[in-house]
Amino acid sequence: IENSVGNQDMKDIKEEIAKDLMDNYDVGKADFHDFDPDVASSVSDAVRDAKNDFPDLEVKFLGSIDTQVAGIRDEYIDYYTKELAKIPNSGWNEDEIRSIAEHNADKLISNWGLDDTDGTFAWSLHIPENVDPTGGNLDQYTGVAINNTYASDCEAFTDAKQEEVRIKHKPIGCDTPRATIDHELGHEIDNMLDACHDEKMIGLYEEMMSNGNAQDVLSGYSQTNIKEFIAEGYSEYRNNPQPREYATKIYERLMQLNQRRKGRFFWKKK
Repeated sequence: IENSVGNQDMKDIKEEIAKDLMDNYDVGKADFHDFDPDVASSVSDAVRDAKNDFPDLEVKFLGSIDTQVAGIRDEYIDYYTKELAKIPNSGWNEDEIRSIAEHNADKLISNWGLDDTDGTFAWSLHIPENVDPTGGNLDQYTGVAINNTYASDCEAFTDAKQEEVRIKHKPIGCDTPRATIDHELGHEIDNMLDACHDEKMIGLYEEMMSNGNAQDVLSGYSQTNIKEFIAEGYSEYRNNPQPREYATKIYERLMQLNQRRKGRFFWKKK
């Protein structure tokens, strides 16, 4: 009985966290039913801080990769089922139409690599309209999703992040689940501001790359491309009590771009 009560309490906590994000922080859909409550709390903390500095940020989906991909698959199947049913004299019965629709949905998901999560902690997924055959129904699943293996086990998640920091694959201070969420939110902020095409941001990235010491000044992963550079810098700024030069400059540039986007000036404190 005690275990059942505890499980219900955890379920209620996660549902409250999800509701708060949807009601107050411009999250379209939040689903933490398969999350460790501590991981769900980390997501909430990261989103609140991001929204505080970037009020226009909208995240349409927050949850597990399994839930996200299942939702995308269902939308595909519904779309294909309706389209196949429009074909006159096809000779297919309902079961056959369903089977064809499921095959097409699974093929598209495979082509996008959404069925391959090995080595993935989380991702920021955006589905361009020109590759969405449903006419926009998939847009509700663009956003941040966490691998179920880690979303459901905060201790395992933390252990894995600590190892990544130890080998300098991730920035100093980014040894928690919260840091992974911040990294993905960094991608969301980059997308909102188009920061990866900003000349000053590109200059920072090229400077780091030319010095050949990415793992010592930010992280090994930051040298993958400029988008990862931005996300890593944002994550370190949020999680390192004393963020280093590149993390600080990346964050400050994001703030400048955000102020420019809103038609205001950004004044750096001395």
